[in-house]
Amino acid sequence: ETASAQRNRRVHKAASLLREAARDLAQWSDPPVDSVEGRDVFFAYAQNLEFHVARLEDAAAHHQEEESADTVEEIRQTCNHCHRFFRPASVISPDVAYDWYALEPFGGVP
Repeated sequence: ETASAQRNRRVHKAASLLREAARDLAQWSDPPVDSVEGRDVFFAYAQNLEFHVARLEDAAAHHQEEESADTVEEIRQTCNHCHRFFRPASVISPDVAYDWYALEPFGGVP
């Protein structure tokens, strides 16, 4: 198995785990909101995350490395936009991109 194939397999596995987390998020019974409108926005972000995670999983399964990297960026932006409203960024992690170290074993995808 080539290094590229190993990386795609690992990214696909990570995307599968992220898909489960995104699915759980989209089914929260008590999201951190104060209004019906806030609830709608929260679940719109959650659905957007599910969409991008499905794209990442598909791209990794089909060995589309550029598409995988682009989709990871879409996931990052979705997470950051949602966190701005529903989980103000902490000093430790103001941007989920600071967590890129987790992807380094998968080829350091930024």
